[in-house]
Amino acid sequence: MTGEQTVTTPIYKSLFKRNPFYTPSPAALPDTDSPWRLTIYDVGLLINKSFYLVWLLWPFVSNNPNDELYFKKWSNVVSLARQVLLVFYAFAVLTVLGTFLFLGVFALLPPMAFILALVCTLLGLVTWALLTDPLKFPSKVGRVYPGESWLFVNGICVDPLWLQGNCELLASMFGRRIVGIHNRTFGLVFDLVECLLQRDFGYVTDDARQVYANVKNELLKKDVNKVVFIAHSQGGIIASMVVDRLLATLPEDAVRKLEVYTFGNAANHMHDGNRLIRHIEHFANGGDFVAQTGVLAYTPLKQPGNEYRGDVYVDAGAKGHLLNMHYLGSTFRAGKKATGSRLALYLGGKSV
Repeated sequence: MTGEQTVTTPIYKSLFKRNPFYTPSPAALPDTDSPWRLTIYDVGLLINKSFYLVWLLWPFVSNNPNDELYFKKWSNVVSLARQVLLVFYAFAVLTVLGTFLFLGVFALLPPMAFILALVCTLLGLVTWALLTDPLKFPSKVGRVYPGESWLFVNGICVDPLWLQGNCELLASMFGRRIVGIHNRTFGLVFDLVECLLQRDFGYVTDDARQVYANVKNELLKKDVNKVVFIAHSQGGIIASMVVDRLLATLPEDAVRKLEVYTFGNAANHMHDGNRLIRHIEHFANGGDFVAQTGVLAYTPLKQPGNEYRGDVYVDAGAKGHLLNMHYLGSTFRAGKKATGSRLALYLGGKSV
């Protein structure tokens, strides 16, 4: 399906109505509303769309070596194990904080203090390891086209191994060298908290600042006349923040070089009121929980403050949220998901 502000009927409408948490979606708040009101609304939206969580990683195992859930590849096992570890890490942090809050002075007793010091040290080492990940991951395949620059930012729960896999598949599909900018993961729990801070409070994380700096630098290069910026999941929130800042800080001729493409976008807006950006497209699976609480929850609403620029391509029957496994599959590579899409024209290394 093509066309700006395209929407689709929920693919599991009859089942969704049986969800005990289901209520009709209220009109979305403008992204300029109170951060606390936006947060309360988002919590309600997450509950409203909770049924789609069933399909988030469906079918859980893949036979395609490019997919994140292909467990014959050791790097995928490591990545998934890391996410499981980070869930325990999140609970450990919450336990430590809870101990200090509820036990107060008793937490300072020698035995407890020793245990807490040990836990905090281990957590600090994990945090340090996460924060010192390299930020940029260029693909090993694909070539640099004269005058073009291709950048990618990942979504939640993506470590360097999965990011590299995303970049390699994108590069092989479009024949271009893709530079991935790592939106670092702190595990599902803290990544979701970070999403709310970014989306509702406008908090610009260090990763988002790095993405902005890289996109800006490419747009200002005189020998670059096209910057293709691809984002997935939480990366869509970062992309919306980056676009806002680019529109406010760069000259029009620089912004006109930009093309933006998102998959399973979690953002609540995509501004471009003066239509300076060369092209914007969004791809969403109808059974994707993140898309249902992001791009598909906001594109139908033509309210001031809820601007969501770009053509929306909805695969109503598709489930899942992972980039390689659920979005960059054989159907997209064959152009079946995106008839009329500008991004699809680049497939196979074609010039557009």
